[in-house]
Amino acid sequence: MTWRIDLGRTRPDVKSAVEREIDDLSPTERVTLDVRLGVIEEHGPNAGNEYPKTLSRLRGDNYRDIYETRIKYPREVRVYMCFESDERLVVLLVCSKKAGSPKGAQKRDLERAVRRRNEWLESRGRGTKRKGSRR
Repeated sequence: MTWRIDLGRTRPDVKSAVEREIDDLSPTERVTLDVRLGVIEEHGPNAGNEYPKTLSRLRGDNYRDIYETRIKYPREVRVYMCFESDERLVVLLVCSKKAGSPKGAQKRDLERAVRRRNEWLESRGRGTKRKGSRR
């Protein structure tokens, strides 16, 4: 099964926030991200080893549909995503861990990813995923 990758573009003439975040990566990071997303595109959430890990076990129920993968060269880049039932991978946020990042930066990044997931779902008329929902 092949998953489709959605970078959040809503208009063909305007780049999405995720596309702009990818543009801010170094050439090496972009190539590494492209390879990683290619493997995930082919295998979905069960791509294995270093590939997407669910955050629900680590962060609680609010993050149960959010997955993370990391690129560690030349700097650590975190990619937050969700998988939809229509075999679609939605990249929600691409951000780098900066040296000297303030405490709580990762939590703010996760909250941005959750907001983007909810906005994406609402834009497709599916509403937000709430605790106990099976959407």
